[in-house]
Amino acid sequence: MIFYSGISNELFPWSDTFFITKIGTSVATSVTVAFLLLFMREMLNTAIIIPKVDVVIKSFVVINALMPIFLLMPIENIIKYKIIILLISVFLILIVSFICMLKNQRSAYFFMLAFAFLFLTILSITLNALSILSFNVISSTWKLQFGSTCEMLILAFTLSDRFNVLRSEKETAQTNLLQAQQLLMENLKSSEQILEIRVLERTVALKRSEAKLKQLLENEYKSRIEQSQFMTMLSHELKTPLAVIRMTLGSKEISPEILFHSKRAVADMDNIVERCLQSEKLFDNQISIAKTPCALLNIINNLCYQSNAQERFIIDAKISPTIVTDEQLLHTVLSNLIDNAMKYSSAQSSIHIVVETDNSGVSIAIQNLISVASCPDSEKVFQKYYRHKTAYRKTGSGLGLYLVKTISQLIGGDVFFNHDNTSVTFKLWLPL
Repeated sequence: MIFYSGISNELFPWSDTFFITKIGTSVATSVTVAFLLLFMREMLNTAIIIPKVDVVIKSFVVINALMPIFLLMPIENIIKYKIIILLISVFLILIVSFICMLKNQRSAYFFMLAFAFLFLTILSITLNALSILSFNVISSTWKLQFGSTCEMLILAFTLSDRFNVLRSEKETAQTNLLQAQQLLMENLKSSEQILEIRVLERTVALKRSEAKLKQLLENEYKSRIEQSQFMTMLSHELKTPLAVIRMTLGSKEISPEILFHSKRAVADMDNIVERCLQSEKLFDNQISIAKTPCALLNIINNLCYQSNAQERFIIDAKISPTIVTDEQLLHTVLSNLIDNAMKYSSAQSSIHIVVETDNSGVSIAIQNLISVASCPDSEKVFQKYYRHKTAYRKTGSGLGLYLVKTISQLIGGDVFFNHDNTSVTFKLWLPL
């Protein structure tokens, strides 16, 4: 603007006015266009929006920046080429602005409006330089100043708008960042809750597995204990019967007493085997129940008669009840109770059997005399393989009362134990 308006004549009075004006104007124009292209690249973000066209823009930036070097040649030889390059640069700016407008680049609208004023001014000057448009005051100095002023004002608004857009984008980005952080925190909390639930579920599963494993180990331990007790019982309880049989086989003459003891030994061994089999069936749930009407007193009388000591029994029954139950299992329970009363009481003592009924069922109490020293433990009397220390003088399996308790519950009843200083009582209760 300084060289073109003639102000350079006052600043450099000693120089060639025409040369300074022409050279200064050319150099200033080339540099201005180069910076204008660079400004457009940054303002319109062409490197991202139109990367292929951006390469062309950079090429013209270099060409316009190098143009002052060619001004060392005679200006008449290059002035037209310089004007053509300037014109192409101007049209390139227009095309780029238009393309960015089509791509909805906000800054392109303001840039296009601002550059329109300068474009008209440069076009007017260019046409004047090519002698297409006649030179006058309105078409040169005044127009250049007016166009530049309008361009600067609009570019100022453009920069302000760009700043506002950037600030808005920054605020939006910050808002999005805060929302993303909040969403991330919520996801982390949700993931933490899910993890806690999964850990709790795994913990519960592990505790259940641990409980099952512990139960299996306890069952295995109990099984081994029972197996050991069973083998101990067999090895101990079978010795006496086998000794009696061995003595019988070794005798030259078998007296009635020896024969009686031999038969008794065989019967004891048979009882032990039978009770072991019954216990095994109970353990494997192989006992089936077939309920039929049963005459209770008939079963008791038959068992007392089969004991070969009928005179020892005192039966107190005011009525003869009929109950519906499994007769074979009831026979097993009563047989074990009567056998237990006979075995652990003196041969001369009486055994009392009391039968009573009420609205809910019938009870059978079997009582026999016993010394205080031989009274069983009330908490262990129905346990498997339990035998009082004084009971080992008699052959037995330790399964009789265990079978009584288990079978009586299996058929819907129960059995209870009571004792005093002189007697023990087993009371069987059964539903009618």
